[in-house]
Amino acid sequence: MTFCRTEKPTLLFFLVALVLAGQLAVDHAFGQSRNFVTGITPVIGRNGAVVGGISVDADGVVTRAAVEHSGELGRARTLAIDRVSRSARKASKLRKVSLRKLEQELVRLQKANLPLSGEIEFLAGLQRVEYVFVDPKNKDIILAGPAEGWRVDKNGFVVGVSSGLPVIELCDLVLALRIDRADSIQGITCSMDATPEGLRNYSDYMRHEKPNFNQQSLYEMRSAIGNFEVSFTGVQPDSHYARVLIAADLMMKRLGMNLENSPVRGVTSYVQMLQKSKKRIRQNTSPRWWLAVDYEKLLRDKQGLTWQIRGPAVKAMTEDDFLNRDGQKTATGNVNPLAQKWADDFTEHYQRLSAELPIFGQLRNCIDLAVLGALLTKYELFEKAGFQSSVLMDADQIRLAKYPVPQFTPPQISYAPNGRGWIVTLSGGIGIDGWSVASNTQIDTDLPALQRQVVDSSGDHWWWD
Repeated sequence: MTFCRTEKPTLLFFLVALVLAGQLAVDHAFGQSRNFVTGITPVIGRNGAVVGGISVDADGVVTRAAVEHSGELGRARTLAIDRVSRSARKASKLRKVSLRKLEQELVRLQKANLPLSGEIEFLAGLQRVEYVFVDPKNKDIILAGPAEGWRVDKNGFVVGVSSGLPVIELCDLVLALRIDRADSIQGITCSMDATPEGLRNYSDYMRHEKPNFNQQSLYEMRSAIGNFEVSFTGVQPDSHYARVLIAADLMMKRLGMNLENSPVRGVTSYVQMLQKSKKRIRQNTSPRWWLAVDYEKLLRDKQGLTWQIRGPAVKAMTEDDFLNRDGQKTATGNVNPLAQKWADDFTEHYQRLSAELPIFGQLRNCIDLAVLGALLTKYELFEKAGFQSSVLMDADQIRLAKYPVPQFTPPQISYAPNGRGWIVTLSGGIGIDGWSVASNTQIDTDLPALQRQVVDSSGDHWWWD
């Protein structure tokens, strides 16, 4: 484990980000071999633990990370990642990863008291899981999808050297594999919601103060409504996976509210769209945006040995919330056409957004992995393969790095100039229903030929093209 201390730790970062097996490296220094830890130990600064473009302070408050904090994380991760092997630098339309051989490699490293390589932490540059192959003959599960060599961007995201799209991280795969049947059926959610007290205070303030459109009113409104509460279901709130969910949700809202500049042409803010439309805002209603799954039917062969996961994975959804005089919020079931237009633009340009703002690509990776976990569980693919995971599924063998738990976010409030009105996001979040995606399938007779080709091309290494 690498530490970087300064004489004034209250002013500068005092913990450098790690990518590789930190705990194992510490144990090795004392001549003792223990389990692996996979994930990032975040940079710690004055504003909290920085990972994924956000910081979480000691009170659990989530905020957008300052640029210099993210830059420090990027520099630290660059130092921590070992060089990419020549073979892994090549882009591949279909890179294969064997879970059984990956486990064998993990066992080899553990016995030799060696840390995890960057190649393992970032799954040989795999960027999406598009195929799942069950190989009963070799008692294996093989994942396949596009891949390329990787680099660390200025904000600390590990992305493809050409596409800029994030690679899948081992820690997120491990978490997805360990989601049990009940949680898989329930789904994974992340939500940011105003408290009942905050809604009452906000309603009272708007009714009695009738605020002007200025920074002072903005401050008073934020003080009235207070911090929103963050909640998760189906996933450990101290995991990297959960960190991705809250960071992506917060970034989406900031883009919509014109609190963050969009880097993609074709995705402007809802506030700017509203200003151009010259439409006034009803102060007792507010658009709510959330991200949901978006897949086509999964393709499979008759035997259930080959599966293809298809579709963009993510779409933005919207609905109007109504706030009555008593501060009680209800979903109206109505959709503001302008808010829907913003959600549609966001969905249409999601791929480009993922390259410019990699947190959205990380979210898509996590959603793909949730579908993978549901697929493996629902159709008992481990049992069908005859593969008993002794490492990936064992929390005593691979521990997931823990992060400060996100508990609150500041309210996201903006206004449209020229007297159009205030916009407050009263709630929102992310919903990942991997079980429903895994239940929607159809048979494809071409898949068995691909299955044979993939299995026959396998060698001794844990990944191949």
